[in-house]
Amino acid sequence: LAADERAAARELVKQSAERLGLRLAWHPTAEFDSAISLGEQVCRGPRCSGDGSIRVLTDGSVFFAQGPNQAVGNVFEDGWESISQRSADSG
Repeated sequence: LAADERAAARELVKQSAERLGLRLAWHPTAEFDSAISLGEQVCRGPRCSGDGSIRVLTDGSVFFAQGPNQAVGNVFEDGWESISQRSADSG
């Protein structure tokens, strides 16, 4: 879609969600780089819609919204201060 078409589509989706009482979560866009494989680009992120979001796997591994796609700690083994410090150090 062209830029003006994206804006119109976004508005249509927003109005439809409001009319139906739905909550939208807009995710950040990423520019496609033809020099890098699609798989690598997906792994680079963004992986969620906010810097304050985390992903926790069933084994307890914690991944932050931004930065490398590697665990920064484990909720079963590490305290939150340790996890958040590792995230700051890796960013």
